[in-house]
Amino acid sequence: IFFFLALTSSAFPNAQPLSIPKRVCIEGAPSCFVSLAQALASVRANQTITIAPGRYVGDVGVLRANGVTIKASDRNNRPVFDAGGRSAEGKAILVIRGDNAVIDGIEFTNAKVPSKNGAGIRLEAGNLVVRNAKFTENEMGLLSGRHNWGHIQIHNSEFARSFRTDDPNVPSSGYP
Repeated sequence: IFFFLALTSSAFPNAQPLSIPKRVCIEGAPSCFVSLAQALASVRANQTITIAPGRYVGDVGVLRANGVTIKASDRNNRPVFDAGGRSAEGKAILVIRGDNAVIDGIEFTNAKVPSKNGAGIRLEAGNLVVRNAKFTENEMGLLSGRHNWGHIQIHNSEFARSFRTDDPNVPSSGYP
């Protein structure tokens, strides 16, 4: 004997539809996003993206706008971006091409790519300030591309357990 119960709104009049929390916001924008990748596609120059605490698995992307700050919404509970087997452009959790980017209070973990240099952040242009961040278990913590200008400032940040299994002589926490 099989029983079938049709779940309808009349069966559960107080039920709310399931929704995914929108936890990534661009300050001043009318609504928030589910992922950093979505916010990166919408952010404009000199805006700030705030990210709620939580683990963001497989949420990778490319920052192209200049002057963007990406920061934790709660300084005591940093959001964690876990590559989860994914990478932006086969390079990193976050690829930065916009000048004067600021990363504040974010953790990047588990970046691995076929070329063995998966980074938490890959800086490909401009200046970058990293504050209160954490890079763990990436092949490369922070990696810069080939460009002749720009500076990287790192303040109060941690690089731990980054490794390259194919060549232990390659520095893996930061690599210019």
